[in-house]
Amino acid sequence: MKAIRRTLCLLALSAGVVFLCVPVGFSAPIEDVPEPCQVNTTTMQQYEVGFEFGGFAVDQAWQSINADCNQLPTFSADINRIFNNLLLPPDPSLSFTCRYAGIFNGGIEKLHDLWPLCEELCAMDGQMVGELVGQLYCSLSSAFGGLDLAATTFCRPPTSWCSEIAQTACADTYASYTPAYVDVLGVACQPYTESPYTDPPPTFDPPLLGGVWGQFGFNGCTEPAAP
Repeated sequence: MKAIRRTLCLLALSAGVVFLCVPVGFSAPIEDVPEPCQVNTTTMQQYEVGFEFGGFAVDQAWQSINADCNQLPTFSADINRIFNNLLLPPDPSLSFTCRYAGIFNGGIEKLHDLWPLCEELCAMDGQMVGELVGQLYCSLSSAFGGLDLAATTFCRPPTSWCSEIAQTACADTYASYTPAYVDVLGVACQPYTESPYTDPPPTFDPPLLGGVWGQFGFNGCTEPAAP
């Protein structure tokens, strides 16, 4: 079956204007697509469009520093600039939501692919991923006025971590980043890091945070156990 090819473009506004376009193909196995996005072909394709683009955006930031491990602060700042300018409107369609989640999950996956290239990036990987997982949680929560447990599957688990320290850094960053997060329109995430979104207490091991807030971070920061 021939892969479908399209072009996705993103306009990101910050200190300057970033306009990125990338051809994308739909080839991800269904198990890699969040369950809410598996409802039909359109939502699956929109997720995969976003996933491809998220990886492309991270790769472009990496190439912009010439893959130089001595410029990791600049790389991190570029990632923040690109993803912080991605806004999810109130009550978005499922297709739009799947594409948006795909961008973040694709960016996170690309970060995991990069850490073997330099030891220093491993130390930063957990923090950077924790921030992206946190922003995805906050954006979805703000758009829908709070999430239920089913929505936590929009965040895909990491395929691997470079170290246990990085995984811990992801969880710690998520826990501190989300209560303080305010998007570019001034919408705060703090209400979604308090009750009822922290209830009930965590049941997973090791415990992180409670409720929807905790489960979302657990999904994004915890590497699945080996079969």
